[in-house]
Amino acid sequence: MKELREGVVSETRKKMSETIGELYKQIIEGVLCSNSELDDATIEDLLRDIPEHAKRLCFDGLMILRGEIGKNKNILNEHEGEEKEFIINEYIQHSELEKKGVNITDINDEIKNCTYTELAGGIPLIGLTHSIWTALRRAGTGSPDGWTTSISNNGVSFIFYPLLAQMKESDLAPWLKEHYIKQGLLSKKHELHHFIWGMLERGGFARESNESSSELREAFLNIRHELIAHIFSESGIENAIFAHNPNDSHVIDQINSIIGIFSSIGNTILIDKMADQGTCLELFFYPIMKSRNFNELRDNLIQTAKTYNIRI
Repeated sequence: MKELREGVVSETRKKMSETIGELYKQIIEGVLCSNSELDDATIEDLLRDIPEHAKRLCFDGLMILRGEIGKNKNILNEHEGEEKEFIINEYIQHSELEKKGVNITDINDEIKNCTYTELAGGIPLIGLTHSIWTALRRAGTGSPDGWTTSISNNGVSFIFYPLLAQMKESDLAPWLKEHYIKQGLLSKKHELHHFIWGMLERGGFARESNESSSELREAFLNIRHELIAHIFSESGIENAIFAHNPNDSHVIDQINSIIGIFSSIGNTILIDKMADQGTCLELFFYPIMKSRNFNELRDNLIQTAKTYNIRI
């Protein structure tokens, strides 16, 4: 009887991991990258293969996401035709760029050469010119590859990216050249995850951390965020995680432990060609998503690996 119960639990866990991981992948790749909105028909289609006991959870998440994107769209509608000017100036004020030595007049003169596109009816993408991108880098804002997601609790949220055609080769670190030229879509997927997850956090859907200290909580939420981004964009994980510069040796040990387990899982899937049989990192989305602290995250990664016979 015990073995039967364990078998049922294992199959239920597998079904949750498989379907919810696929759902999130469809949101990023199918819905947002194809510029479709989260209307009722799309949500119904996304929920079709979700287990009955999990449909309410996923439905609530999708409705929160739609609502938060809708709030963003309402703000953008107030500045129709001047979206990029509004967003860039909001970023200038929020980041206090003038205090960091950025020439605001030069930036305002360049805004007309930036590009503006909108995904899924409320996710703005701003393509930055070389001079603005360089100014932001010198001010220490944004990520190393230039793609930056800004989530605001009250104002507008958006994604910045550098216009590749204007980038000078000398501005790109060697490890970024191939990334820009051959894998540009990965940064888009990576930042779309940050945008989506930021909306889910803002809407109160993402699970809060119950770590014992503020530094542990911040580090945990960051690594959970970046692990998911890695799953759906195959982006480098160590650089992103340690960009937050934790000082506590215990925090660093916790991060290194998770990276070691996760990297081992990814290497096994790759070396053993397990993806050919349907075993991939997306299966780890739900176990990571539901974790609230480093211990839970470690246990959930290990348990899921055992469920799919993945060597660690």
